[in-house]
Amino acid sequence: MKASALSVLIAASLAAPSVVADDSESARIKSLEQRVSELESDAQLNSWLERFHVNGFASMAIGRADNNAGYAGYDDEDFDYEQGSLFAVQTTYDINENMEATMQLITRGRQDWEPKIEWAFVSYQFDNGTKVRGGKLRLPFYMLSDYLEVGYAYPWARPSEEVYGVVPVTSYTGIDVLHSVDFEESTLTFQPILGEATVDSDDSRLGVETDFEKVMGMATTYDWDELTLRASYFRSDTKFDDASRPDLVDLLDDKTGEFFGVGARWDQGDWMVMAEFTRIEVDDAYPDTDSVYIGATYRFDQFSPYLMYSWVESKDNDEREIPIPGLVSALDVERAAYSAGVRWDFMTGMALKLDLTYTDDFDETTGGLPGNIGVSPDFPQVGAINTGEYDDSFVYSVVLDVVF
Repeated sequence: MKASALSVLIAASLAAPSVVADDSESARIKSLEQRVSELESDAQLNSWLERFHVNGFASMAIGRADNNAGYAGYDDEDFDYEQGSLFAVQTTYDINENMEATMQLITRGRQDWEPKIEWAFVSYQFDNGTKVRGGKLRLPFYMLSDYLEVGYAYPWARPSEEVYGVVPVTSYTGIDVLHSVDFEESTLTFQPILGEATVDSDDSRLGVETDFEKVMGMATTYDWDELTLRASYFRSDTKFDDASRPDLVDLLDDKTGEFFGVGARWDQGDWMVMAEFTRIEVDDAYPDTDSVYIGATYRFDQFSPYLMYSWVESKDNDEREIPIPGLVSALDVERAAYSAGVRWDFMTGMALKLDLTYTDDFDETTGGLPGNIGVSPDFPQVGAINTGEYDDSFVYSVVLDVVF
């Protein structure tokens, strides 16, 4: 009996270290499994972060005019810190090797800093380089359309008001295709689009919201060494059914508009010359306009002085002729503008611009300026007319452009 008890005691003593070892090994395995899980989680997070890209841009502008004509949105009341100021953030997420999602959120001082989505689209790039995008996109009317509000991307304080200010809408909802054909020393890019757009009332020359349906067309760009050439054509139908503005229904509803544009840029490093011509044709009484600008800049060290000449003119004023002597329709437009300034790249990603713009040559029209638009007290039934209050204007601007 004593021998049996002793045998049990010895067996238990020998087994105890094995049990302790098993418990220790199990704890070690669980610790390693937890660590592996943490590493996998970190790897997944890092992979997600690597696919997520954020950048942005901003402009802080100060401007003032010598009168209340309203050129570029400025008057002589006080220094305006909001008209040309904006802040934007753009995010891109790489869904996979071929697909990505992009969104650009922008807030503008002239719109009371209300955040708006300017871009929101998904794109897919095929193996041959062709890219298809769908969602809310920038309308590719002009040479500067893709970076229209990225002031850091061009030398002057703002794009030509006479060319870029004629079309009030900048983005649309729909699809586009980017397809490039590479030659030995050059590239030809085609960009057809299809969709619809809306111009907000605060961006409209007439102060009303208007829908653009069946927006379609194509932009073509040819890049050859120092030279870039561009041509574009777009068309759309308008829809306007605001019962509170019956005076504008006949003017805006169910009209067809066409946009024609050509442009060129020569950039050899020190010198850069850029020019664009556009023509807009709209059915009936809404003005058909021709616009043009040419700008040149010379870069040396951190400084880039520039000059720009712009011009705009409505071509069908006879369709809006008012049969009352002395009264001219507010939609008749003619204006020339002369800009001189300098850009100072004083820090990486930051540029300070000083600009002086003078506009005149209205030729008895409003010049397209709000300060010259009014209603005749004797003949209010004829609608908005040219008051002729201003025949020129000076605008002084200081702009700080930033990219990050």
